[in-house]
Amino acid sequence: MKKLYPVIIALFFLLISQNAFASDIDHESHNTVLTEICLENENGIEFCGKFYCEDCNEYYHDTIDSEDVGMPIINIEDNDNLDKVTKENKLAFPISYQSEAKSFECTATFKWQGTTSIEFPKKNYSIQLFEDASLDKKNKVELFKGCGEQSKYCLKANWVDFSQARNIVSGQIYNEIVKSRGKDDQLGNLANGGVVDGYPVLVYRDGVFYGLFTLNIPKDKWMFGMNDETKNQALLFADNWQKSPKLLSKIKNANDVSTSGWDIEYCSTEDSTWAVELMNDFIEYLNNDRSNFKKLSDYVDVDRAIDVMIYTYFIYGTDNAAKNIMWACYDGKTWIPSVYDMDGTWGMKWDGSFYNDAETAFTPAETNSTSKINPYGLDYQYNAGTGNMLFLRLLETYPEEIKARYKELRQNILTKDHVNDMFDSFFEQIPSYVYDAERAKWEDAPSNSSNDLHPQQIKSAIEARIKCLDNYFGTEEKKKQCFLSTLFSSLSK
Repeated sequence: MKKLYPVIIALFFLLISQNAFASDIDHESHNTVLTEICLENENGIEFCGKFYCEDCNEYYHDTIDSEDVGMPIINIEDNDNLDKVTKENKLAFPISYQSEAKSFECTATFKWQGTTSIEFPKKNYSIQLFEDASLDKKNKVELFKGCGEQSKYCLKANWVDFSQARNIVSGQIYNEIVKSRGKDDQLGNLANGGVVDGYPVLVYRDGVFYGLFTLNIPKDKWMFGMNDETKNQALLFADNWQKSPKLLSKIKNANDVSTSGWDIEYCSTEDSTWAVELMNDFIEYLNNDRSNFKKLSDYVDVDRAIDVMIYTYFIYGTDNAAKNIMWACYDGKTWIPSVYDMDGTWGMKWDGSFYNDAETAFTPAETNSTSKINPYGLDYQYNAGTGNMLFLRLLETYPEEIKARYKELRQNILTKDHVNDMFDSFFEQIPSYVYDAERAKWEDAPSNSSNDLHPQQIKSAIEARIKCLDNYFGTEEKKKQCFLSTLFSSLSK
């Protein structure tokens, strides 16, 4: 038996060294690394993570912070009441925000954000920050460089897009397109170019992991640099796939624009009738049977409209060609469009259920009635108007300007390397174990599969879109290679 003592002792210490959760060693001065986000609070530890101690060669549980994970952490003290929040039922909870650059505690109101997305299990939330539970005074903090101190933000669940990247990166690229015009206008002078921006955050409920979200610039007046002191400002949102957001029919009821598929996100005057009438005048002009639409600039910023159209095609924005366009007015006369809600892009179907063929679909409309028409195309003569009437008028009126602008953007911003680099920069912010925790927490998400973190699919879609649109907007020889490629040939004759 005595001969076995050394073996028993060796096995004992080996078991201890392999025990992931039995150590009482203080690891603070050791080399440790976070390896797992825990879905539950192990051993009563809030914000629990599994760490590996290189010095002790063992795993242990401890509280994580933003420095450990390299991402901001938001905790909602809701006592299981977050589930009572709806689009109409706004509730307030204490929250904390922690990042390597900034930390604070306050009270925040929560309500659902979105339309289709409110049916998904993991919700988007519009939040507004207040100093305390009385909600008497807003808590304004700068969470986006150059955007100033604000109190309204959006927690985006990205249920459709497991990668969390499509909406944010697409917005960041469009911001570059806005700035590339070099225009000294309202959008060009904004840090975000009048488009969504955001970054990934971990969200906890009472110290228990709730999911990976992005903290976004909200669909609000400050997104577009509007303020209550300046009159003649309005912000309309195309919220549905009805005829009116496609700019095919007028808004029927100025007092309830939702019946026509719109939302009034902001108006600088108490009576927003003028903004509805201004949009209706624009829609009426687009639908008049005129041979020349060179007066489009009286109603809309043509440069910005061309950019929105090109980019919508480029990102494969099948849910963005009419719905999800923001319409900003700063002078009571002219509309400026911008892009929004781009999680269903780069081949992703709007509900995340499958990928579309990014190379052979969703380009400007065919003009031949015998051609195969993609259901998201923009063929008005033969396909009952499934797209955006403004896009059609732009294609009819400014074909050479559109082709020139596309060629210009393809020289720098819309290159394969640059767009890939933008996505890579986003993915570098999210460790693989965070994606693992998100997958385990929300295992029923439609694009949530164990082998699909989406970077490769997105990169394949980028390459496919470039190939298709280069053919479409390119030489006669190249045009013949693309699935939908005849419109510019007919327009240039």
